[in-house]
Amino acid sequence: MCLFIKKFSAVLDIGSAEIILTIFQEKPKKKVLFARSCEYTGYKNGVFNSENECKACVLKLFSDAKREGFKLAACEVKLKVPAAFCAVACTYVGRTFSEPTAITRAIAAGLLEKDGGYSRDKDFAIINKTPLYYELDAAQNGNKTVKVLRPEGVVASKLTACVSYLLAERWFLVFFNTLAEKVGVLFSFVGEPLGTVFYAVREESEKISPTVVLELGKFESYCAFTRGDGIEDLKSFEIGYGEIIKKLTEFKLTDSYDVAQGLFSRLDFAKADAYDAETLSFAAESVNDIAKYALLLIAKTVDKALKLCTNAEYANAPLIIVTNEVHIKGELCRLIKQVSGREVR
Repeated sequence: MCLFIKKFSAVLDIGSAEIILTIFQEKPKKKVLFARSCEYTGYKNGVFNSENECKACVLKLFSDAKREGFKLAACEVKLKVPAAFCAVACTYVGRTFSEPTAITRAIAAGLLEKDGGYSRDKDFAIINKTPLYYELDAAQNGNKTVKVLRPEGVVASKLTACVSYLLAERWFLVFFNTLAEKVGVLFSFVGEPLGTVFYAVREESEKISPTVVLELGKFESYCAFTRGDGIEDLKSFEIGYGEIIKKLTEFKLTDSYDVAQGLFSRLDFAKADAYDAETLSFAAESVNDIAKYALLLIAKTVDKALKLCTNAEYANAPLIIVTNEVHIKGELCRLIKQVSGREVR
């Protein structure tokens, strides 16, 4: 039995450049007690560049936590599944009543118990089920079909839920479950894109309309096409803010990755003089021009991903950018708006 988890929680985040283990105190007030990262070569085309390296990182992180006194044995640890290993499927699940019925929370939740047949898929497994919206033949609306986020309290003769199933590749789950046995914990798999969407789209008034959330990682990013509490489509692509660091070395501004990383961290598109890095000095105009070129490549890749969504309702949906690299967000917003013509924030 895991006594630790009653007051604490743990999250393992599988990023495209590093793996992070975070342990939180939940009570009396939530705060971070342990946060450790381990860099690795990440993944590409839906596979890890080095499974052994990934395993070594995970084992090291849990070993470090144990060394600092955190007893996670038999505890449930949330593992964030990256978009690159996820897929989305949506289906309608309905129920017809013999007479107009007041919809309760239990009735609405009952529709989500069905798996849409995806539990039998040999390549993917369901890790999250969420409603995008509900359709009701509402008695007080002349039995016309209405679309709502929260159907509780509405009197209807028929209730239909558009359910989003977030799926994860089975081999990914098996891979980490094997690791869980080695470190003595239980992994609870959650879709990383779903957490990002919850963070980016919080207001009920926003959730009813289609929105696109762009999560910009270092080497891998994705567009989540969302409404309600779920994701309707998901497009991941292998480019991120690391493209700026890459271009700074490709254009021979510097041969040192560490110097390029330092320049990236200090980017300021309003800067007019020079960037100093170690014992070197770089003209701000040159650095910023290369960074803007890399951001334009990212913007064009995002635009391609947006066009891959076949649902016409998302054609002009606003785009929300989520990234830890806030110093480049303004310029990226400007370029995506310029390329795609849509509202970006």
